[in-house]
Amino acid sequence: MERRLAAILAIDMVGYSRLMGADESGTITRQKVHRQTFIDPEIARFTGRIVKTTGDGLLAEFPSVVDAVDCALAFQSTLAAEERNIAEETRILYRAGINLGDIVIDGDDILGDGVNVAARLESIAPPAGLCISDMVRQNLRGAVGDSFEDLGEQSLKNIDRKVRVWRWPASAEDQANPPQNKTGAREESLPSTIAVLPFETLSSDPDHHFYAEGFVEDIATAISKLDALRVISGVSDDNDATARYFIKGSVRVAGARLRCNVQLIETADNHHLWSEKFDGDVDSIFDFQDHITDQVVSALEIELTEGEQVRRWHREAGDPAAYADFQMGRAAYKEYSRPGNARARTAYEAALDRSPTFLSATIGLARTHIEDATFSWSADREQSLQEARRLLDGVFAIDPDHASAHMELAHILMVENDAAAGRLEAELAVALDPNSADAHQGLAHVLVSLGLPDEALRSSRRAIGLNPGTPEFYLIAMAEAFVALERYQEAVAVSDKIIAKRPAWIMARILKVLALQGMGKESEARSEVQNVLEISPRFTADRWRQIIFYPDRPDVPAMIDRLVSVGLPA
Repeated sequence: MERRLAAILAIDMVGYSRLMGADESGTITRQKVHRQTFIDPEIARFTGRIVKTTGDGLLAEFPSVVDAVDCALAFQSTLAAEERNIAEETRILYRAGINLGDIVIDGDDILGDGVNVAARLESIAPPAGLCISDMVRQNLRGAVGDSFEDLGEQSLKNIDRKVRVWRWPASAEDQANPPQNKTGAREESLPSTIAVLPFETLSSDPDHHFYAEGFVEDIATAISKLDALRVISGVSDDNDATARYFIKGSVRVAGARLRCNVQLIETADNHHLWSEKFDGDVDSIFDFQDHITDQVVSALEIELTEGEQVRRWHREAGDPAAYADFQMGRAAYKEYSRPGNARARTAYEAALDRSPTFLSATIGLARTHIEDATFSWSADREQSLQEARRLLDGVFAIDPDHASAHMELAHILMVENDAAAGRLEAELAVALDPNSADAHQGLAHVLVSLGLPDEALRSSRRAIGLNPGTPEFYLIAMAEAFVALERYQEAVAVSDKIIAKRPAWIMARILKVLALQGMGKESEARSEVQNVLEISPRFTADRWRQIIFYPDRPDVPAMIDRLVSVGLPA
């Protein structure tokens, strides 16, 4: 049986039987409005998955505890406000419970103790409120975590152990003003900003201050090259609150020895994400500064942007300058444009000039040739694919079990319209490196192409869970899966997230068109088609079919007809 850890949300209507007895049709109608307008869109916004529904409730899973809690707080507060002016005896409110636990996958369903505890927590929650387990509470920070009231150890029905429970709201005022998660990854309005504060010099010798200044300057310069983070310059202890994260440190000099302490901290609640102590020699100060800078940037990437796959990249690069070129290549590649792809190739080649055995840079270079073939950016499609295979063969000759190389081979097979073989390579990539977010995301694309949207969603959520930065291209497979499942509201929500960061990304806009058309919102779909044509005046439905990974999937002809029906040229 497949098992995994997940945040489980259970919700249930308060007084369902009484309300149905008093006004069956009215209750059903209002419940549908609640679901369609408030509950389902919030679950989609926080990348949750509705597992199943009952007459008066539902069960959903989330890859993130923070997302599950933020989602529940959002729809509970909104619904309570919506129902406030309705007579109390006919008011529709919901209870909610959230648990973090091990679940068993049974087809589309989820089972296990983690699910059972969530259901029992929901049953003891207050109307329009939320109860969470202590496991969930331990993952909350700042105002969100502080807003929950500790109910102590509770005996829950059919649970053979006591569970420590936390409850929200503690008061009516709390319900009217739900806490905001100031550090959540889903806050679109807050950029991932970071401040590098002046390092403290633990020495009375004024000549030692230049060491601290050098550390700060080097670290800020290196961070500015990370595309997922923005450095706030000219900061001090008085204004670091404008950043979501900050780096602070200290430098101590004793004769010819230096000690530097560095900390990465979340601004909202002063939570320490990472800290390290470094010892070095004054005589090799520049090498010492380079080492610290490299370690700080690596910690930032693991904690805030790319996740655990960063460790392999640093290990392979061996040279900070080669690694910087590699990151420039990844940033350019993520643009999904012809100029971006060309810049990515130049950057990967520069990385390989510095470090010829940097296998991940070779794989990145192969990817640029695959993109040329995918989007017809090269004069000879087959030649581009052959060059990509040549580069991957070179990687396999050195490391036959390189997960990213197998993932890019799956990419080639997808372009060649052999998704079944691509799936084998993608699953092998995931098996070889379960912590590779890129491998899970690549598998999601393969599964979408094979007409397995439910499985694709699971892989996509796993990728997002492994990559804290959640680049917008990770969301494409999720949006495609939602469209295939006819979960159109969720598809629109995910597409909007992509468009907010990449307004010119046509693929996201086409998925939004399909979702809007599927919802019967013809005028909005036509308006979105006009946005597509403003970006690319010669874009057609046939062009869309040429660049997708699943041109022969049975539902594609109907999707093309739908695109044409709302104004996209055939």
